[in-house]
Order: sequence, then C-alpha cells, then structure tokens
Amino acid sequence: MLIICNKLIMNEPKDYKSYLTNLTNCDVCGSSIFVDQFGNNSLEPCANCGWKQNKCNLEQAHIVMYPNFLSLENAKKLHSQGKKLIPTFDEFIECYKCYGEVGFYYNNKKFALSRPKQKIEFLDISTGNYKNFDSIEHFKQNAMINNVLLKNMWHLVESLFWLG
Repeated sequence: MLIICNKLIMNEPKDYKSYLTNLTNCDVCGSSIFVDQFGNNSLEPCANCGWKQNKCNLEQAHIVMYPNFLSLENAKKLHSQGKKLIPTFDEFIECYKCYGEVGFYYNNKKFALSRPKQKIEFLDISTGNYKNFDSIEHFKQNAMINNVLLKNMWHLVESLFWLG
C-alpha cells in the first residue's frame, strides 16, 4: 500500500510507474523527476541525488520522515556541499523512533536496529550477532562496532535501508 502523510491513498499498483505522470523538479537538487497526482514518488529516488519526493517532506522540511532517512533541510545542505545524502546519527535515531526498524551498511556489512519484545536490538546481520539495549539513550551511549562507539564512527556509514 502507498501511505502518504500517514494516510492510505491507494494500494501500490503492480506497475507503479504508470501513476508517475507529472513532471516536476526534485526538492533537493532540482533535477526533473516524475511524480504521481499527489506530487509524490516515494518508490523511485531521484536519479541525480537519491531523494524520494514526498509532499509531506516539503511541508515539514525540518522533520525526518518516510520515505527518506533525513530531513529535507539536511538533504539540501548536504547536496549543496556535494555530499552523499546520509543522515546524521540523530536523524538515524529519529528514523528508528518513528518506525521501529532501520538498517545501515558499514564496511560492506549490514547492521540493523529493531524493537523485538520491548528491547532495542542492535544486530550485525552478516554474523547474526546482536546486543540488546534497555533504552534508546543506552543504545546511543554504548552501541559499538569493532570496539568503536557507533555515534563516533557514524560518518563512515555507507547507506541506510528500511527493514521489512
């Protein structure tokens, strides 16, 4: 299903591209992109910068919300600096708080943060090893990869993905 601003708009069509009929400019880089009748294209990122067009992001540019992993304000800033659209560590935490599951690539390995059984689980998907944390604050202050705090090495993260 396609959800826009927390409202069910329609079931996702098998050929979703048939709904992308309106040409507009990407909110981040200005490249031409196709959007649906509502001004959204959350299924196919901009070929130039990777932003997924969503009217809600435009209306609330300072907030992190699906389908993107960072705020529109931060995306524009990073793009203007010629940087990849990777969220800050705090934006990553906001993604997790909103959706309960989010993953990232670091050093060609997949890691994930999820919420099974009311615990915060930090999982190394490639090995199956995980560590549970009692709170998001405990995770932020103690999560490590190779004995380095995640918050201190976050700038090395390659990309993010939604679990599911």
